[in-house]
Amino acid sequence: MFEKFRKMNIAHRKTDEALYSMVAQEMDSGVRNNGLWLKALEKAGGNKEKQLAEYIKLRIQSLKDDVSILSELSEAAKQISHNLDIEEFVTLLGNGSPLENIKAYLSGLNTQEISDFINQPDACEDYPIHISVKKNRADIARWLLSAGANPNLKNYWGSTALEIAEKREGHEAIAVLKQYST
Repeated sequence: MFEKFRKMNIAHRKTDEALYSMVAQEMDSGVRNNGLWLKALEKAGGNKEKQLAEYIKLRIQSLKDDVSILSELSEAAKQISHNLDIEEFVTLLGNGSPLENIKAYLSGLNTQEISDFINQPDACEDYPIHISVKKNRADIARWLLSAGANPNLKNYWGSTALEIAEKREGHEAIAVLKQYST
């Protein structure tokens, strides 16, 4: 869990670094958001020396807001266009549904969309490939892998699907996973 937070902090710092670089490039090019410039003057209490620092803070926050809005719109568009839920999908995997029902759940998606969908974690940070192995469903594991599941993904506990299969002595799953693992 601490490793996850550490990685998130690194990602946030790298994002901030990129945003500050963008603002510096804007300023070098003479690009300025006049509304934010005036707001910065107000926040600086009319002090022109502090206005620049306030402007940079406001511009960075504005860019972060843009990224957040675009991310939410992208996620909403995905949800609207496919109306698929990874939690519902992993429930199908976990409750012994036939492979045909699992395939039918993803009908209407193209190959890339299926690959993207099956390579996302559920709320417990397990991936569909992990769940298929835990449920001793080598048939589903084989199908997931052929559909683009990444066998090298690590779950919350840092285990790959192959490591889980080996711990559970799932010989059929081990054989299938070894075909696809690198």
